[in-house]
Amino acid sequence: MTSKKKICKCSIAVLLIVTMVTSFIGDNRASEVCGDESGFNCLYQSNQQEYEDVPVHFDNPLPSWLTGTLIRNGLGLFERGHQSVTHVFDGLAKLSSWKFLPNGTTLFSTRFIRSDFYTETMSKNHLASYLLFNQPDPPFSNVQNMLAMTRGIDNMNINIFDFPEEHGDPDFAAFSDYWKVYQVSGKNLHTQDLIKPTLSGGKSLVHLNIMSSGHPLPEPGTTNRLTYLVRQKTIPFTKNRLSLVRMSSVSGRSLIAEWKIRESVPYMHSFSVTQTKAILMTGPMVPDTNCLFKEGSPLPCMEWFPNKRSILYIANIKTGKKKEITMTSSIFAIHHINAYDLNENEILMDVVSYDSPLIVTKMLLTDTIRNEAKRNAAYIQPKIRRIHINLSRKTADVEDMSTTNDVTDGLDMPAINEQYRSQQYCYVYGMNNFADGNSFTSSAIIKKDMCNGGTVVGKLLIPSHYPVEPAFVPNPQGTQEDDGVLVVPFLRGEDAVTYLSVVDAKTMSIISKADMPDYIPFSLHGKFIKDFF
Repeated sequence: MTSKKKICKCSIAVLLIVTMVTSFIGDNRASEVCGDESGFNCLYQSNQQEYEDVPVHFDNPLPSWLTGTLIRNGLGLFERGHQSVTHVFDGLAKLSSWKFLPNGTTLFSTRFIRSDFYTETMSKNHLASYLLFNQPDPPFSNVQNMLAMTRGIDNMNINIFDFPEEHGDPDFAAFSDYWKVYQVSGKNLHTQDLIKPTLSGGKSLVHLNIMSSGHPLPEPGTTNRLTYLVRQKTIPFTKNRLSLVRMSSVSGRSLIAEWKIRESVPYMHSFSVTQTKAILMTGPMVPDTNCLFKEGSPLPCMEWFPNKRSILYIANIKTGKKKEITMTSSIFAIHHINAYDLNENEILMDVVSYDSPLIVTKMLLTDTIRNEAKRNAAYIQPKIRRIHINLSRKTADVEDMSTTNDVTDGLDMPAINEQYRSQQYCYVYGMNNFADGNSFTSSAIIKKDMCNGGTVVGKLLIPSHYPVEPAFVPNPQGTQEDDGVLVVPFLRGEDAVTYLSVVDAKTMSIISKADMPDYIPFSLHGKFIKDFF
């Protein structure tokens, strides 16, 4: 008996030691790799490791209908040699994918986009001279700034989209808020071609194709996508142009409608589409193009005009017939959620808005986001606003869909069931970065019911675990809007490892999760492509 008790006590002692060592290693890794004990900063730390089709193992069975590929675009590298980027928007693009095979196997891959910017940066061991959102540290020289201005943005780190082909696999392209794109392979994430589209029907000898949307939207009833293009005038006494554009393929572009704009076109990131119309909305943050040539990067040249009324540029998708509505208020919306027609004259459009530019101008500076005190002080609550548009009366009334002024009610990086895109819908999912009301690192995925005043009806919050944007995958046999799952990467702070979670979209509870081989820096946007492997 004595022998057995000794063995039992020894086993317990060994277990306790192993547990303590494991915990120590986890905490040590978070501090060593991420630069802080919480592990949060790993979202904004470089990871140069690449993987291709590495099997990952979920701890519980997945729904049998969950087959296809989740592809996400985001950040992978923040410095090279002696130079570092100073704004999150400038992190070098890195793709990640998860293939959910019919036999139950899941394969993980991650790979940098081999852009000209990336290739030159790696070969020269410092940041190559391409246009960045903010000056690096140390900054570019005057000569480098001039070269960067002529080359423009080459870092497609925001989103990725598929373009279905009539026969064979779809084509994929990586996007930023810029006109050109990089074609990539959806199967192995290898970079294929740099695409500089030509706009059919929109040629101009006195304009440069500059800004576009990182969020192209489906054209209802077709396999096309829609986007916009800002064309900057190059000579005085002409006007800038804002164009609604149809995308028929990775490179195919054609003009639907165009507006001539006397002033600089305000910063836009996304827009809305109903079954019949596209709605572009300007805001109060406006780039000073003269300043850009002086400063060599856009961020210092972003001017904020809180009293500048927003304008809605609305076009019929089929006919190109245009309308402009000047609103009575100013709305700064980075992400649009959804929009739909009530009738031929009325539209409802839901957007995520901010009352300050700090989310762009301060919050996403690397020096701020990596510092707990600074990011908490700079936090601005996102608010969902519903815009009631009446085309006959040319009015746009704004309704606040945030049920309280509590920071725990905010939501950004919105996702919906895409089967309800451009139609009446109820549920929106997204990130809340102040879910406990105290810290930006209290990150949650929340669910709001837009048919019930924007009430929060679900929340998934795991302390010291940090999610990114969710992607909704509908149950093909489902009959309700929220019948499906969310696939969400989380960074587990205690040991600096990313895991992919599959979440019941009805109950907001985790069905299953799988660890990745390493941590994945912050990914911005992505999508799930059904039955593509």
